[in-house]
Formats: sequence, C-alpha cells, structure tokens
Amino acid sequence: MVFFRTENIGISFGGLNALSNISLGVEEGEIHGLIGPNGSGKTTFFNVISAIYAPRTGKVIFLEKDITRLKPYEVSALGMARTFQKSELFGGMNVLENVMTGFHKNADSNLLGISFRTRKYRETDKALKEEAFELLTFVGMKDYETANTTDLPFGKQRLVELGRCLATKPKFLLLDEPVAGMNPTEAVMLSEIIYRIRKEMKITILIIEHTIDFILSISDRISVLNYGEMIAQGTPSEIKENRKVINIYLGKSE
Repeated sequence: MVFFRTENIGISFGGLNALSNISLGVEEGEIHGLIGPNGSGKTTFFNVISAIYAPRTGKVIFLEKDITRLKPYEVSALGMARTFQKSELFGGMNVLENVMTGFHKNADSNLLGISFRTRKYRETDKALKEEAFELLTFVGMKDYETANTTDLPFGKQRLVELGRCLATKPKFLLLDEPVAGMNPTEAVMLSEIIYRIRKEMKITILIIEHTIDFILSISDRISVLNYGEMIAQGTPSEIKENRKVINIYLGKSE
C-alpha cells in the first residue's frame, strides 16, 4: 500500500497553469524531498494536498482514502500536519501555550469543565502541559517555554511550529522550507530532529527545501518541480546526476 500519493494533479490561477499532471507517491516511513526553483509550484502543491486549494484535475490519496475534496480540518483529523513558509504562531501566547494548541483535536474537554475548572479539567491541563514540555525538549526549545513567540528569532519560531505540529500526533508531516532562517548549526540540529521524528515517532515526512545540500543529505527520495511540471524523481544520487535538474535547477551546463 502506498502511504500517500497524488494522481495527475492540476490547478490554475487566472488561466495560468500552476501545476500540471503532478503524480507523486510517498512510502510509509520515508523522508521525501520536494525541490525546484522559485515559482515552480512547490507550495501550491502543499496547499493542494493539505486541502487549502482544491485542484482542477486529479486526486489526492492518503492512507487509501480519497481526500481531494475534504476540508483542511478533515485532512488534519486523518493525521496530516504541516508547517508554513512563514511561521503561523500565536503572538499573544508563550512558546509552551503555542505548542499546547496542537492538542486541541485530541484533548478531552468540555465547556463545563473549562468554565468551572473541574478536577478532570485541571488534571487534563496538567498532563497536556507536561506533554507539551516534552515536545519542546524534543525539538530543542525547552529553555524557551515562557518566552513570547514574537521575541524569538525566525529559526527558533520554526522549531516551535514543528513542536505544535507534533502535538497533533500526525501520521504524515509536511515541512515547508524548515531550514529557512536557521544558521548551519541549527540546520544540522534540525536534520537530527527530523531523523528522530521518523525513527521514534514513526511519522512519514515530505519536505520542501531550497537548501540543496540539506535536502540531498536527508531525503530517501526526491521529486523535482519546474514551472508546475514534474521533471525528475529518484534517489539523491540519481537527482544529483540528472541532467534536467543540473541544467534547470542547479543552473549548470552539460
């Protein structure tokens, strides 16, 4: 069974094709990279598979279920989570509180318990805070639990957003340019975190990234987009040797 796949996805804006016949499959337990020049359609593809955009043609299949016409919250409920190019954090909350918002779809609470802070509510809240702190420790942000997210450097905001995604207990994690805003040391730490997410949490991962060395080092397989079309798919070593990728993406001559 293919864990996730798209079949001939197409979408256009104002008469211009943003994606044309994009078919991509991700195996369970895989770290799959998605690369391409600016404007190649990578984020549009993420928006389609996470149900932010509805494609004009084609299908999105997740765990053998057609999710093409579902709403974003319905896709999330099935076990898909994503980060964004620009971190979407709650500025009025601290780091720990931001991560805790990721538990909302799995938390067992009701209006009465929240209003009167019943014993069950207090116990649940305490357990979720402990679990959120464990996730902050996992992503290397335990020393920032009380910091306001707006005071953090962009690279550390990405780690908080990652922790919040993990709080939703996903089966499939979509990372949109996770290395953006990180220095080389932080990027190495992130690669280690991603490996641990796959190994310890058993989460399958699809990554968009512009940092070519990062994506080549971390991916099991890579797909390459250019002007909304799939131009190559293969292992990192195959992609490095692919002439279309060299000419179009890396900007080198044959």
